[in-house]
Amino acid sequence: MAQSVLVAYASKYGATAEIANKIGDVLNEAGIHADVKSVESVVDVSRYDAFVVGGSVYIGRMRKAARNFLKRHAGLLATKPVWLFASGTTDDKPVDPRMAGFENPTSTKETIQRIAPRDTKVFAGCIDPAKASGFDKWVINKVGAKIADARDWDDISSWAQGVASELT
Repeated sequence: MAQSVLVAYASKYGATAEIANKIGDVLNEAGIHADVKSVESVVDVSRYDAFVVGGSVYIGRMRKAARNFLKRHAGLLATKPVWLFASGTTDDKPVDPRMAGFENPTSTKETIQRIAPRDTKVFAGCIDPAKASGFDKWVINKVGAKIADARDWDDISSWAQGVASELT
């Protein structure tokens, strides 16, 4: 059983942070110690036995902070149990794997292959126009994204319970 799990995330407007917190809650409820932190605030990864790392995805790319975290710690992460998640789409369409944030850019795909996560998951995301920048609003309008909170908390909890099961 893993003694300590880091749930690290990169979130632009907070929706992905909320997903990470939910994952941490589920792990803690399962008796697994989980620290939930933004990737920017993580100082020491060596004390963790397992990792859940996620980031919001925009135009097929995971947040740069998440990509940099994975690259910076790939050597250690490759030796530990790792799960990756992304959040993004707000519509009902299946996510094109090329837009899930795990393959783009090529260096991210290579890093993820090196880490060899136990699972990758893309969760529906949330677009709050009150928080979006002018540029993001322009992109949202241009691509016809649905303004909604499409996060499926049951799906998130179920996935996190699966992670917990593998760790116990």
